[in-house]
Amino acid sequence: DFLQKNLVEEENDPDMLAWMLHALAQAGSQSQFEDKHRERLWQMRDQLNPYARALFAIGEFRRGKADRYQILAQNLINGVDEDAANQTAHWGESGINYRWSEGGVEATAFVVKALSLMSPQSPYLEQSVKWLTLNRRGARWKNTRDTAIAILGLTDYLKATRELAPEYSYQVYLNGKVVSEGTVNAQNALSFDRMITIPADGIVDGDNKIRVVLKGDGSLYASAYVKYFTLEEGITKAGNEVFVQRTYYK
Repeated sequence: DFLQKNLVEEENDPDMLAWMLHALAQAGSQSQFEDKHRERLWQMRDQLNPYARALFAIGEFRRGKADRYQILAQNLINGVDEDAANQTAHWGESGINYRWSEGGVEATAFVVKALSLMSPQSPYLEQSVKWLTLNRRGARWKNTRDTAIAILGLTDYLKATRELAPEYSYQVYLNGKVVSEGTVNAQNALSFDRMITIPADGIVDGDNKIRVVLKGDGSLYASAYVKYFTLEEGITKAGNEVFVQRTYYK
């Protein structure tokens, strides 16, 4: 009820309009008032960035509007940022974002969600999932919102693929020594112990080589995260004031 009443407040903001209409579609809501704003957003679709376009596509998919969501899905494919050498693909910006809908992790996660629903055979789906996994910081993304939305998108990807029915064994080596091993199948795919903590004495000066060996069928994603401190003295503070000089030009 709140969203329906506030659609008119956001009618000139395509990003927010797409977000609100997506939420209403997820809830199964439908009204002539929503249809009016869906039509308005359709007319403004050229202003949508990948994040908002993915939201709009998911909303139209939930409403069964095949003619629209197929066009929006194709627009998403046309706007992909592909790294052929690394076989990854993503949408949105990787650096500083000035619009909330420009973040690369969130945008890519919602495109993953959209493609999982509408085009599960898309070659960009696996590439974008790989990009998401490579852009983690250990077992999380750069903040809680990114992490939550990444999980939201990857959950639909898991529904659309057979990744929850693996059958393989794995071994993880550090500098030639096994530090973890196990078997993964449909029963423990979401519960096996996936966190490996390396004690300090397991690390050597210089290069450290990590090798993951997989035998069987299925996908295994890995990332490493290091925390460290150094023994030298920290940089001492030089003062407690900030001096600002302003120059004005007419």
